[in-house]
Amino acid sequence: MSLERLKLLHIDDEELRREEFGKWLTELGINFDQASDEPTALDLLQRNKYNVVLSDTYQGTDAYGPEIMRKAENLGIKPVIIAYSAFSLHNWRDHYDHSLNLNQGKQKIKDELQKTLQEIHDDIPPSVTERIKSFLYGLRGGVKNE
Repeated sequence: MSLERLKLLHIDDEELRREEFGKWLTELGINFDQASDEPTALDLLQRNKYNVVLSDTYQGTDAYGPEIMRKAENLGIKPVIIAYSAFSLHNWRDHYDHSLNLNQGKQKIKDELQKTLQEIHDDIPPSVTERIKSFLYGLRGGVKNE
């Protein structure tokens, strides 16, 4: 699977979850950064262009994932948001595009994450470079060698 068009920011205050998700994202070949708190997340969002944010909805005592995204939106930043929690996400529905429930086995979470990221990736229009490569490939394929 190739997910090269994704640039993802993962936000979670728990180191073990950052490590676990980081391992999965690396296995999927995704270009990603991680933040453990609100100031770092907002700084990264301002300095980099992410098309996906994967965030825990509860970030310790200082911020909630939706609050971080609300602040990012005020800065004109609006990536696709995947929220996750071990608790109900019902109250946060206006703040995310996709969700993961952490109350299931690791393999199920990983599979859901992979499926969701593939759907997002497939919706991203190919870059100009990819379109040119495809066009040139089509031309080469149409040329007969005599």
